[in-house]
Amino acid sequence: VRDAAAFSLEEIHQAPAVVGPALSGRLSDTNAAVRRVAAEVLGRFGQDAKPAITALRRESSDPDLSVRAAAAAALKRIDPALRSPVAVD
Repeated sequence: VRDAAAFSLEEIHQAPAVVGPALSGRLSDTNAAVRRVAAEVLGRFGQDAKPAITALRRESSDPDLSVRAAAAAALKRIDPALRSPVAVD
């Protein structure tokens, strides 16, 4: 349910200043699927998600590979010049 809620937040992209912090908060959820979806949606926001860069970088040490990969992809979409410290191996 929480991962579906994160996807739903993408639908109200018209207010990234409101949605971004809510999604950033989901990056620390106990459920890996929720963290992954939050990172994916933040990445879809592109540059509008720049305030989430710090939270996404924290995911570089997430125990779940899918979360690390989603965070790396999101960082690349938010700022292509940003060198991601996220290890996906």
